Amino acid sequence: MALQPDLIVLFHPGLSDESFDWMEELKLIKKDLSSTGSKITQLLVTTGTRAEMIMEIDTIRQALDIDFSQTISGNDISFNPCGSYMLFQSGTIANELYRKNAWCVRIRPGR
Repeated sequence: MALQPDLIVLFHPGLSDESFDWMEELKLIKKDLSSTGSKITQLLVTTGTRAEMIMEIDTIRQALDIDFSQTISGNDISFNPCGSYMLFQSGTIANELYRKNAWCVRIRPGR
């Protein structure tokens, strides 16, 4: 019997960016979640902005086809105390500043 991960960490994955294809990786995550019955494995996701986190959660929800609406809300998105303190300026939005991995959320599917 293979050991299953207790936690899958996605550091600023950019899942909602359509210029990257993350489907194979998301299928592997879905397989890990399915093999544990979604009881143990959790996802920890970090992003640079809160708005990006909301888009990432939506992408994960659609790709994994798992209902975790009862386990995550906007209040579950929190400031990451281990994130970078260095400010960066967005390359696409001139007045947007962000910090790498500034926001995090723990997703507990099926709980």
